Amino acid sequence: WLPEAVAAGRRWRPERALEQLVERFARGAVYTDDRLLARLFRRPRAEIAAVVDRLVRAGALLGDCVVAGWPGRWLVHASALRGGRG
Repeated sequence: WLPEAVAAGRRWRPERALEQLVERFARGAVYTDDRLLARLFRRPRAEIAAVVDRLVRAGALLGDCVVAGWPGRWLVHASALRGGRG
């Protein structure tokens, strides 16, 4: 299934592959946090934090956001706000 995408992914560095997974997950989920991402992808929180920092700097994620009705601070995919959903 999707052999071209799998072949392309095999050429990526592990850090780049994890970055793509986190970005795609956050795009679909809209909001998440680093603890959930670490559990989901079974990676150390420090590794997830580095990926999240890169995605925040690139503008793909917004960090330290408040989500109405949910306690704590969240990572929100930037497209949610551009699309009028935030």
